[in-house]
Formats: sequence, C-alpha cells, structure tokens
Amino acid sequence: MNRYADWSQVLTSVGTRPEAAALPYRAGCPICGTAHQFTVYADPVYSGQWFRCAGCGAAGDMIELAAAVWKV
Repeated sequence: MNRYADWSQVLTSVGTRPEAAALPYRAGCPICGTAHQFTVYADPVYSGQWFRCAGCGAAGDMIELAAAVWKV
C-alpha cells in the first residue's frame, strides 16, 4: 500500500508542504518538530518511500508517518 502513498502528498496531508520534489528530502519533523532531522528516502526494494527522524527516532513508511502525526 505504501507504493500508492506519494511522499509529497502525505507530507502535505500532515501539514508539511515540501519545498523540493527530489529524494532524499530533508525538513523539520512533522512528528516531533525537530528542525532538519527528518529525511524521506526512496525505497528501491518495496517501492514507495520511507522516513527517519534523527531527533525523535521515528522511522517507517508513509502510512506509518501519517498514523504517527494523526495519533492513530
């Protein structure tokens, strides 16, 4: 399912509008708010994208990101 959740659309949905369209993408973390510790990467194995925040340690795919931000 993650391959259908485009990273830029997910970030926009959680309130973080991407400034660039290239991966890897660095920005402030939409989960913890830590500046420039959040990175989105392409996933060449399973398609789609995944993220990691060095500030709070959160990591996963775009579905997990949305769930963490929306607390579901």
